[in-house]
Order: sequence, then structure tokens, then C-alpha cells
Amino acid sequence: DPWLGELIDYLDGNRRHLARRLEREAPAVDHVPPEATYLAWIDVRGTALGPEPAEELERTAGVKLSPGGDFGAPGWIRLNFATSRAILDAAIDRLVPHLVPG
Repeated sequence: DPWLGELIDYLDGNRRHLARRLEREAPAVDHVPPEATYLAWIDVRGTALGPEPAEELERTAGVKLSPGGDFGAPGWIRLNFATSRAILDAAIDRLVPHLVPG
């Protein structure tokens, strides 16, 4: 179906956009590109964030994330990028000031 191809292309564009922005604006984090999902895994162990980074970022940046520890990866966060580019950019804008080296 054409809509499915368009959706996959859109999500891939958001994935690439997120990766570029993180590489450029948050060098203290590492990003693992997803293979079959719209959830980005972001390694925040190199930042000044505390032991519960998803909760801390929700409190300080106002962005709801999934804690990697819930999936066996403490020190990581998961970000859902299946949204509009404007909302994704707003989330990145809010997160970046908190993703500083620790």
C-alpha cells in the first residue's frame, strides 16, 4: 500500500533528523539507530544526568521518555520519534541543554 511506504519514509526521515541533531548538539550521548521500530535508544551514561535519566528529563525538560532500565539498559533512554517534525524538534530542543557531559 502506498500509505505504508510513505509512513516508513516519514519515520526514516525523523530517525535521520534525530540522529543528525544529537550528533551535532549533544556529543555526550550515543544513539543507536533502530532497525524495525520508531523508538530511538539514546545512551546518556556520558552525561551529568543522575541514575534515573528518563525521570529526571521528564521533570527538568518536560519530555516523557521510556527508561532504558525497564528494558535491561540502565543509563539509556528511549525516545518515540513517530510524531510530527515540529514536535520532535521541540522535544530535542528541550532535551539538548540537559545532555551535557558528566
